[in-house]
Amino acid sequence: MKCPYFFLLPFLCLFIISCSKDEESSSKDEEKTSDDPKSEVYFTVKTACEDDSSAMDNWIIVHGEDGQLLDYKTYETEEVLTFETSEEEIPAKFTVTTLEVREIQGFPSHILESVTEVTKGSIWDNTCTVSPEPISNPTLGKFNLSVNNVPFQPVFYGFNISDGIGISDARFNTVSNGGFTDFEEQIDIKQNGDDYLISIFDGNGDFKYHFLDEYTNGANISLDYSEFASYDSYLEFDVPPYERLFFTTTGYEDNSEKQYTMYTVLAPGFYSNPVDILKPGYLDRFSTYNIILIIDVLDGYTYSYTHLGPKPEAINIPEKPMFTIQNTDIHNFEFSTDLEDYISKSIGWSYSAEDPISDGTNTYWSVRSVKGYNPVIGDLPEDLLQKYPQIHIQDLKYKHSVFRLNEEESIDFND
Repeated sequence: MKCPYFFLLPFLCLFIISCSKDEESSSKDEEKTSDDPKSEVYFTVKTACEDDSSAMDNWIIVHGEDGQLLDYKTYETEEVLTFETSEEEIPAKFTVTTLEVREIQGFPSHILESVTEVTKGSIWDNTCTVSPEPISNPTLGKFNLSVNNVPFQPVFYGFNISDGIGISDARFNTVSNGGFTDFEEQIDIKQNGDDYLISIFDGNGDFKYHFLDEYTNGANISLDYSEFASYDSYLEFDVPPYERLFFTTTGYEDNSEKQYTMYTVLAPGFYSNPVDILKPGYLDRFSTYNIILIIDVLDGYTYSYTHLGPKPEAINIPEKPMFTIQNTDIHNFEFSTDLEDYISKSIGWSYSAEDPISDGTNTYWSVRSVKGYNPVIGDLPEDLLQKYPQIHIQDLKYKHSVFRLNEEESIDFND
């Protein structure tokens, strides 16, 4: 018997309608999925490999430019952290704050540093490079050195001896004999050593030097200051009245790993004969110098100068610029200054207990920003404030403002 097919027609119609609805539903789902905002990574941090046992916790906190909290994460060493959000919510610039919690002598220490105007797509790579193994440099012997009849200068580390391989020794002038002083030192003979640069900043304000290349184990070597020579060239600069002065210079030879600390001057300003002019010397033997000058000026600011390169043409310690603070609050800091030429600033706040002996808790927060940009610093996440109840953000007091004038100079206004 032949089966008629017409009775299948209703079922076929139902099947077609069902398939049509499924396709329509699938099409709507695809359309809905395509309309969903896509997530994108806007900031990446590669953490360091160092394992500091004093660090309890480490956090990275991200705020928008108007201070709203965007995200925060804890991290360990050798991690890669990514911060992401939907495309339309990614800020062009944002502020990144690191929080490091340590324990020092049984008390919590909180160190925060905020970097402003971080741009979308930034990667902070703090991964470690492999350091070369230190070169063995055993001591082969010793000799005794004395330098006599040096014009006395009672407030400086005026005597310095360097062996060219990183070993340097500075001594304070302590004994005066009729306006002159003598230095006596026992010097190590190192396997990789060759000669010694002996430099003196004397009581007349002069820098002189002597290279010692003849010595034997157990020898007693005596030099008179008249044997010391003047440097090949000098650079004179004025020094304003100060509370403390530190100045040091290291010379580097071409095509050599040798480096000689040429002199180190440390002068507290409360002595009766502070320096008002420095005239450091330079040698043609060295092509590159590392110069560090830090001076706490009596006017209430600190000037820092760091130079790595050939002998500088000049060193000029500026007069104190005008600097006035209108609001010391970290979330609404305001100031005015007549400093025109600076590239960035770092403002610091701190908290410490009234009695640091019974309570060593402390917090320090610095905020870095470029010239002309006054950042809005947002609040820390509430659960971090609860996790670290001794962080005392509300008790932070203004500490100082550091203005970087250029790659070599900065001025620090202390509270």
